[in-house]
Amino acid sequence: MVQALTGPLTLLPGMEDVLRVPGLPGGGPAAVLALHGTVLTTALHALVRFPLREQMQWGWILGLVLRSLAVLGDVVDLAVLLLGGDLLPALSTAALVAVNVLWLVVAGRPGVRAALR
Repeated sequence: MVQALTGPLTLLPGMEDVLRVPGLPGGGPAAVLALHGTVLTTALHALVRFPLREQMQWGWILGLVLRSLAVLGDVVDLAVLLLGGDLLPALSTAALVAVNVLWLVVAGRPGVRAALR
C-alpha cells in the first residue's frame, strides 16, 4: 500500500533519498502513515474520553460503536496475520482485541449505563 501511494514520487530524480528512512522498511512514507494512524487514533480516543468524563451518554454510545468496529477490524487482521504466519504481530493484535473486548464488557455493565442516564 505504501508503494502504491508513493510510487509516482519515486520516479522523480532524487526523491528516493528524500523518502528513505534508515532502518525503516518502506521508507519515509511508512513513517508518515504510521504517524497519521497514531494521530487519528488519539483523536478518536479523545472524542470518546472527554464526553465520558462529563458523563454524557453520546460519548458512551460512540465508544461502544468505535470499539465494536475496532474488534471487528482487529479480528480480521488477526486472521490475516495468523494465516500469513506472522506470529509476533498476531500476538500484539490479539492483545489489542482483548483490550477492546474488555472495554466493551466494562462499558456494558449496568452501573456504567445507569451513571450515564
